[in-house]
Amino acid sequence: MRHIVNDFIHQAGVHCGSTALADVMRYNGFSLSEPICFGLACGLDFLYIESDTASPSRFFNGRTHTMEPVLFQNIGMDIHWQSGDEFPAAAIKQNLDKNIPVLALTDLHYLEYYNTKTHFSLHGIVIAGYDDERRVFFVADTERDGLQETSYDNLAHAMDSKEGSVPLANHWMAIEQIPAFDLVVSMQKAIVMNAKRMLQPPDQTSGLPALRSFASRMEKWDQLPDWKWVARFGYQVIEKRGTGGGAFRKMYATFLQEAEQLLKNESFRQLQPSVKMNQLSLKWTDLAMVLKEISESDQPDFTPAVSIAREIADSEQLFFENIELAFRA
Repeated sequence: MRHIVNDFIHQAGVHCGSTALADVMRYNGFSLSEPICFGLACGLDFLYIESDTASPSRFFNGRTHTMEPVLFQNIGMDIHWQSGDEFPAAAIKQNLDKNIPVLALTDLHYLEYYNTKTHFSLHGIVIAGYDDERRVFFVADTERDGLQETSYDNLAHAMDSKEGSVPLANHWMAIEQIPAFDLVVSMQKAIVMNAKRMLQPPDQTSGLPALRSFASRMEKWDQLPDWKWVARFGYQVIEKRGTGGGAFRKMYATFLQEAEQLLKNESFRQLQPSVKMNQLSLKWTDLAMVLKEISESDQPDFTPAVSIAREIADSEQLFFENIELAFRA
């Protein structure tokens, strides 16, 4: 049997998760831009993980790993990832047969159209069809036009990979129907929630505590056996790898610009949050360029990178504290 979700259209984007969310929202009749989807999902964050058995041994990222269900929760839906030990092929196909696209998290190493040796988990895609005879799924993926093909076996490996920075366990969700919602209310809720999570994260590997740890512990990165790869990967996850530039801060600035026009909170507008967030994105880009230079050098010296990272941490602390104050007024 072969089936592709009726009238599903993929619109190429910048970041995997926000592109997938925009595709699903559009399919359900809500034409929202990728930055708005990113903002509604409270996508901005900072994650820092150290593991001497991983490659690279120091991993960080500028976005949260929980964004997909958060968007739906912020528009009034009770949606969570489904997960388990078994590859959910039958459940995915059942939803596709009902013309319900399926969101999934993957390790892109196993998606053959990437042809990469690097493991990168939490890569969001939309599964939009399948072909039993050829044993392939049809998926929508970020900047690629149209639908890509991945084999049943490869998608099974991609969804259950333990080799990326965050182990996966067959995470998927099917969004059957999206009810009407108040965009302005949802935007304000998301902005406040994102600021609170940066300042008071659920654990020390995320938010401002993780960012300060990252800035401090970077001083010893010159002692790492894989310091070149750590620096290069750091450059990539700030400027490349679907961030939109500036560790996702540039994309979030676009969301905030939309929010400034729609929200009636004068204290929020007076902060000029989109301008300040864009300035933060430029600081992240500066950090990326320094890390790139370090990765191409013969001797590691992370001193200039540490200085920029500390400045970023101070600036982001002040930014999110001011956001919280604006909505308390």
